[in-house]
Amino acid sequence: MGPANKERSRSPNHKMMPAIPSPQPKTWKIGAPQSSTDGCVKTFALSSAGVDVTLCMQGCLSQFEPSALNDNSRKTLTLRLPIVWDGTFETLEDEVVKLAAKNSAELFGTTFTEEALGDRYKAITQKKGEYPRQLRAKIVQDGFYACRYWSSTKQRIEPLTTHSGEIFNVALKIRGIWVSAENFGLVCELTDLQTSEAAACPF
Repeated sequence: MGPANKERSRSPNHKMMPAIPSPQPKTWKIGAPQSSTDGCVKTFALSSAGVDVTLCMQGCLSQFEPSALNDNSRKTLTLRLPIVWDGTFETLEDEVVKLAAKNSAELFGTTFTEEALGDRYKAITQKKGEYPRQLRAKIVQDGFYACRYWSSTKQRIEPLTTHSGEIFNVALKIRGIWVSAENFGLVCELTDLQTSEAAACPF
């Protein structure tokens, strides 16, 4: 096993975990842009204090299977978040718009107000009525950057063949900001999924 594989086999790097439970967009540093192959979308890398922006969350319910156009290996997984994260992500969505407005000349090539960017922002979470907030994030299923899977006892396991109905502890990496001619949003990727065993019935 080479050095790269050894690195991938370890449990999530604690240096990548945030020191506080909620992300702080006002501390994020925006990196140089990279353009998509067709040139229609630019992606600006994000970091905080020199490391990747990563959140760890417990008890996230996957109600559906990962989905993607053309059945490629980079899919979208929708997770129902525990109520404790509701306020955090509501604040995050607002702060991302503020960050984009502050750096709008760099991101969009012209200056925008927060009000103008509010309609352009494609949020990574949705909250409908009294239902729990849902997060949509990418999950890579093949290759070096494939999502890593862990058992409830913190052992590396093979990727699950089904996700629907599973409850996961997750590591979510906010990789950057994508910008197109009309919209912008966050590039989010699930790097680790840990299965969570339900408590045994006491009766």
